[in-house]
Amino acid sequence: MNNPGAFLRKMPDAERVLRVCGCQGLDKASDYEFFSAFCKTSDKLCHHRLLLAAKALLSQNGCREKITPDSAEMIWRYFADRFFLDVPAESAYATDGDYDLPAAKLSLEEFFSLEELLERAIDADGLLAFEKNLLAAFSVSEKRGVLVDLPDEVYQKQPNPHATMIALQTKDRTALSLQALRIFSQAHVPLLIVLRESGKAASAFLARLDLLVGLPQLFLLLSPSTWEKGIDLLFALGKSENAPVLQEKDLALVAPLFSYRYPIGKSCLLLQELCRKSCKND
Repeated sequence: MNNPGAFLRKMPDAERVLRVCGCQGLDKASDYEFFSAFCKTSDKLCHHRLLLAAKALLSQNGCREKITPDSAEMIWRYFADRFFLDVPAESAYATDGDYDLPAAKLSLEEFFSLEELLERAIDADGLLAFEKNLLAAFSVSEKRGVLVDLPDEVYQKQPNPHATMIALQTKDRTALSLQALRIFSQAHVPLLIVLRESGKAASAFLARLDLLVGLPQLFLLLSPSTWEKGIDLLFALGKSENAPVLQEKDLALVAPLFSYRYPIGKSCLLLQELCRKSCKND
């Protein structure tokens, strides 16, 4: 390991971090190409482990170049003239405990509640009518996507035609909600998913759904109890169009740890706090 690219790509989740920032083909990239991709996305990595480690590396080796989207070549040349790297200890790039506000904003007004959509489709007399009613109701709303706010345990079930037919007869909203997720995913309708409890069951369900039919653009609303599962899912999906969403009330607790693992520049700030009807102060 005698160059900054090799040093950085050995960091945890290094390739996955750059992939969610839009960099592709990193598995076949040279160390220089990897380092160049890192520099190009550095403006999205405020307080992230990769950026803090790179700054520590430059400082410990006497390099005064600033890490910017255009600085890869100058920094590389500096290290090319050195016989070895003085690698910083992990403590030199521990989380700085700080964070920046996400630049992108997201409003609940942009999304149609899944609960309301089910109200308009639940009287369908069959699977095809249920799907048609759902998509028609969403289409006329002119909304950006669908808001999905379900308890985590709901996702332990799986949608299937037989269960959906029974659910239409019994008005079982749990089974119908999961079938609706499949329908909107196949139709490439963006989803704003509220992760509840630990987020474990929801993350597993969404990962399976991605394998079965593919997922549309996902916005994951994270909380102090779900941000780790949410990050794991976003990394596993590896799609740059997906984005985590944070609420302002959670930023002081979540953001310093979150931004150390995931690019804060790829996240969104929710403009309106979301509360469950069952607990307005949750």
